[in-house]
Amino acid sequence: MSSESYLLNIPELVMNIILDKLDFKSVQTLRKVSRDLREFIDDQKPDPRIEEITVSALESGDLKFCYKNPQAEVSLCYEVRDGGKCALVYEGKERILETEENLLNRAFKDFETIFRNQNSTLKLLKLNLNHFDNVVDLLKTVLKSRSQRLKVETLVTDQVMKILPFLNPDSLLELNIFGSTDQPIRTLGVLEINELAERGPKIQELSIWDCYVPSASLQVFTRFSKCSIDVELVHLNDVLLLKKALLQSPIFQKFRLYYTTFPDIQQFFDAMGPPISEPQTSELCKTWKFPDTQLRIILVVNCEKPKILFLRQ
Repeated sequence: MSSESYLLNIPELVMNIILDKLDFKSVQTLRKVSRDLREFIDDQKPDPRIEEITVSALESGDLKFCYKNPQAEVSLCYEVRDGGKCALVYEGKERILETEENLLNRAFKDFETIFRNQNSTLKLLKLNLNHFDNVVDLLKTVLKSRSQRLKVETLVTDQVMKILPFLNPDSLLELNIFGSTDQPIRTLGVLEINELAERGPKIQELSIWDCYVPSASLQVFTRFSKCSIDVELVHLNDVLLLKKALLQSPIFQKFRLYYTTFPDIQQFFDAMGPPISEPQTSELCKTWKFPDTQLRIILVVNCEKPKILFLRQ
């Protein structure tokens, strides 16, 4: 009896136990044994239990997918070759794919096959799509085709407003937003900021970099326990209002405010009063403590990107 026949004669209950013990890499290998096994596996829909997925759209036009859990880690790179052929690079080996589909369609077809039965929560979904609209559209199609919204704990992306609608809002705990490195730094609009707060009601930690936030919107971000944002211009009144809002927040722990220009910084020093310690070196770092409120404010201006750090002790 061949190994394939033996597998097909295993009782369904036992086969499901075996599938439950296999990592996602082994399940995909088993799907390739025969059509009958592939149909059985696809009918049973085993959860691949992937914990981390990274999708990167490279400037060359290539696509890279990384899948990871404690049992396995797989990296697939889809590259364009002469004549428009699609090559799959896996574990250092290259295979030309015999397909009439273009690179994007083939890559996301494989992505959907690996990922479609994911019911457990992803610990990390990282999407570096570089504003390639065709890549974003294909990703949205895959996410939209799922019977239920994908559960993700941490999302890292440059396309947040296009991806958030397809995620389970109750599972998302941390959000990292970044801008495109090949485009001018943009400023998030007020509507975007409000929608962000509405679509992520359980988010505890938020970081935004290479994107500016309007200083007038700072108080919106006090609903997160930990926050790191970037403003182009900040004024004393913005900082004082932020301080007041943070003191009123029951969940606030840490708030990093990076800024490019702070024209009335001297007035800030006057309003804060004497710091508790002066810098011992050329580093310009001043600290203020407010014992009654367990608040500590640290101003650092010696680095490439000056910041004001608010901490609850």
